[in-house]
Amino acid sequence: MAYEESLALRHRLREALGDTPEALRDLSISLNRVGDDEESLALRRRLREALGDTPEALRDLSISLNRVGDVRRAQGQLAAAASAYEESLALSRRLREALGDTPEALRDLSVSLNKVGDVRQAQGQLAAAASAYEESLALSRRLREALGDTPEVLRDLFISLNRVGDVRRAQEQVAGAAAAYEESLVCCRKYHHLLGSTPDSLQDLTHALDAAAQARAALGDDDGAAAARQEAQAIRDQLEALCAPGD
Repeated sequence: MAYEESLALRHRLREALGDTPEALRDLSISLNRVGDDEESLALRRRLREALGDTPEALRDLSISLNRVGDVRRAQGQLAAAASAYEESLALSRRLREALGDTPEALRDLSVSLNKVGDVRQAQGQLAAAASAYEESLALSRRLREALGDTPEVLRDLFISLNRVGDVRRAQEQVAGAAAAYEESLVCCRKYHHLLGSTPDSLQDLTHALDAAAQARAALGDDDGAAAARQEAQAIRDQLEALCAPGD
């Protein structure tokens, strides 16, 4: 209700002020909050026309394109989603060229690459997905070198490693998938150590252990696979107890 009221006010401001950059951007933000991503995207395109390729205009447009891509992908419109993600990726590359290897520019590019990889994998284009995921992983490693083992850096890294592992497994690269999953598990343990036993960190750790168990089993390491499954189950029991309603 509050977002809808805010949107109505933004429309009135635009009518009063005209298509000023501030009015357009504020209206675009309100549209995102009520879920009208397509109209918000149209406004972000107008802002770019008005302001040129400023870093803010490029980043806002890239984010809007990713939002639209997410909606299209959820609706099963994979080709349309891919088009939005690819355009967003191109903008993220331009931002990196303009700003250099800042943490924000690297992370935005990594996120765009993962979205392209996700939709390409959904389309069965495994080679294209693998290329996007590998480039995203390289950026996540650079962020770790620059920022150290912060929780956000570690989580981005183990998510990238999981994606690489998944596409390698789909390509029947058993050893390569196992290597990615094992490294992901190491990062996930560090992440869990930093955050403690929160529901999210425990859930992430069970996922990493499950992936490692499957990879170990595929390599014939039955004892290692059993150990990972046993640890994952123990963490699920811990998570269930943690999330259980109080007496």
